[in-house]
Amino acid sequence: MKLARVGSVGNEIPVLIGPDNVARSLVGVIDDVAGADLSPETLNRVAQLDIKSLPIVDSPERYGACVKAPSQVICVGLNYAQHAKESGMDIPKEPILFMKS
Repeated sequence: MKLARVGSVGNEIPVLIGPDNVARSLVGVIDDVAGADLSPETLNRVAQLDIKSLPIVDSPERYGACVKAPSQVICVGLNYAQHAKESGMDIPKEPILFMKS
């Protein structure tokens, strides 16, 4: 199960993309892919849905940001050997994690 947001900029709707790679609307099930709708309880409820019962979103015009208005993004730096080489840095033994608020 994958969650996504599709639609024009500022008018995205939440969708679930199942194993068949078909986007199905979650309008009326969750408000958006954000905040409390990402709680374990809500995600478990969504996971229990009968996917085939959800309306199909035909050919989504665009995929929006995966999460609406994130407050922080966790990043991985130098996660490709080529990137480290281009930066003139040694390949790290452990992933370099940092946050962007």
